[in-house]
Amino acid sequence: MGRRNYEHWTARDWRAAGGTIEAMRLQGWSVVAVCGACDLVMAVNLDHLVKLCGPELSLWNRRARCRRARCQGAVRFYGKPLQLYDHIVLIAGAPDLGTSTASPTESAEPGYRPVDHTRAYKIRLP
Repeated sequence: MGRRNYEHWTARDWRAAGGTIEAMRLQGWSVVAVCGACDLVMAVNLDHLVKLCGPELSLWNRRARCRRARCQGAVRFYGKPLQLYDHIVLIAGAPDLGTSTASPTESAEPGYRPVDHTRAYKIRLP
């Protein structure tokens, strides 16, 4: 039997439940990409990503270039498991979600830029 208070799960718990795009797809996650510069919100098609990049790809602690013309920003990925009402930022060591003792620059991929976490870490979509 598992825990049922999903609102109290940490980012580590959610990453264990949906660590790859295949796991997210099978569990019915909704994933969006939000640009930090122009605030563009784009839906992420997990079926297409599985076919394009393979099932083992992880969106956790990842950033990508914004797709809007002339925008130099980068997008951050947000996921919403079926059990939650809001999207959560896909950062395993987010200050309000995770309990990781490592700093963000120690646990992230090469070329990582620290993110301004003063902005809300949850977003609500219509």
